[in-house]
Amino acid sequence: MLDISRYLIIDKQADFTGIFNVTVQNDTLRIGNMLKILVYPLESKECMQKMELVHYLEARGIDYRSASVPKHYYQSYSKEFLEKY
Repeated sequence: MLDISRYLIIDKQADFTGIFNVTVQNDTLRIGNMLKILVYPLESKECMQKMELVHYLEARGIDYRSASVPKHYYQSYSKEFLEKY
Protein backbone atom coordinates (compact mmCIF):
# COMPACT_ATOMS: atom_id res chain seq x y z
CA MET A 1 0.00 0.00 0.00
CA LEU A 2 2.78 2.46 0.83
CA ASP A 3 4.43 1.87 -2.53
CA ILE A 4 1.20 2.76 -4.32
CA SER A 5 0.57 5.76 -2.07
CA ARG A 6 4.10 7.03 -2.65
CA TYR A 7 3.79 6.57 -6.40
CA LEU A 8 0.49 8.44 -6.58
CA ILE A 9 1.32 11.23 -4.14
CA ILE A 10 4.98 11.91 -4.85
CA ASP A 11 5.62 10.64 -8.37
CA LYS A 12 2.25 11.49 -9.93
CA GLN A 13 1.46 14.44 -7.62
CA ALA A 14 -2.07 13.27 -6.89
CA ASP A 15 -4.31 15.64 -4.94
CA PHE A 16 -4.12 14.63 -1.28
CA THR A 17 -5.93 17.58 0.26
CA GLY A 18 -9.46 16.18 0.32
CA ILE A 19 -11.35 13.87 2.62
CA PHE A 20 -10.36 10.24 2.18
CA ASN A 21 -12.91 8.48 4.34
CA VAL A 22 -15.89 9.05 6.61
CA THR A 23 -16.23 6.88 9.71
CA VAL A 24 -19.38 5.29 11.10
CA GLN A 25 -19.48 8.16 13.60
CA ASN A 26 -19.46 10.54 10.60
CA ASP A 27 -15.92 11.77 11.37
CA THR A 28 -13.88 12.73 8.34
CA LEU A 29 -10.43 11.30 7.75
CA ARG A 30 -7.76 13.05 5.76
CA ILE A 31 -4.40 11.74 4.59
CA GLY A 32 -2.72 12.54 7.94
CA ASN A 33 -5.32 10.46 9.77
CA MET A 34 -4.95 7.61 7.31
CA LEU A 35 -1.19 7.56 7.76
CA LYS A 36 -1.54 7.79 11.54
CA ILE A 37 -3.42 4.49 11.73
CA LEU A 38 -0.60 2.66 9.92
CA VAL A 39 1.66 1.27 12.64
CA TYR A 40 4.99 -0.35 11.82
CA PRO A 41 8.08 -1.13 13.89
CA LEU A 42 10.07 2.12 14.11
CA GLU A 43 13.14 0.85 12.25
CA SER A 44 11.25 -1.09 9.57
CA LYS A 45 11.26 -0.40 5.83
CA GLU A 46 7.53 0.31 6.00
CA CYS A 47 7.95 2.91 8.73
CA MET A 48 10.68 4.63 6.73
CA GLN A 49 8.43 4.68 3.64
CA LYS A 50 5.59 6.06 5.72
CA MET A 51 7.80 8.78 7.16
CA GLU A 52 9.00 9.72 3.65
CA LEU A 53 5.35 10.39 2.79
CA VAL A 54 4.85 12.25 6.08
CA HIS A 55 7.81 14.56 5.39
CA TYR A 56 6.67 15.16 1.81
CA LEU A 57 3.16 16.05 3.00
CA GLU A 58 4.41 18.23 5.86
CA ALA A 59 6.48 20.23 3.38
CA ARG A 60 3.22 20.88 1.56
CA GLY A 61 1.20 21.98 4.58
CA ILE A 62 -0.30 18.71 5.83
CA ASP A 63 0.22 18.45 9.60
CA TYR A 64 0.58 14.73 10.34
CA ARG A 65 1.52 15.42 13.98
CA SER A 66 -1.87 17.00 14.69
CA ALA A 67 -3.77 13.88 13.58
CA SER A 68 -4.98 12.09 16.66
CA VAL A 69 -3.72 8.68 17.65
CA PRO A 70 -6.59 6.18 17.74
CA LYS A 71 -7.59 5.72 21.38
CA HIS A 72 -7.38 1.94 21.28
CA TYR A 73 -3.68 2.18 20.33
CA TYR A 74 -2.94 3.26 23.91
CA GLN A 75 -3.98 -0.22 25.03
CA SER A 76 -1.69 -1.97 22.55
CA TYR A 77 1.42 0.24 22.36
CA SER A 78 3.62 1.98 24.88
CA LYS A 79 3.35 5.74 25.36
CA GLU A 80 7.02 6.08 24.33
CA PHE A 81 6.34 4.29 21.04
CA LEU A 82 3.28 6.41 20.31
CA GLU A 83 5.19 9.64 20.99
CA LYS A 84 7.80 8.66 18.38
CA TYR A 85 5.37 7.36 15.83
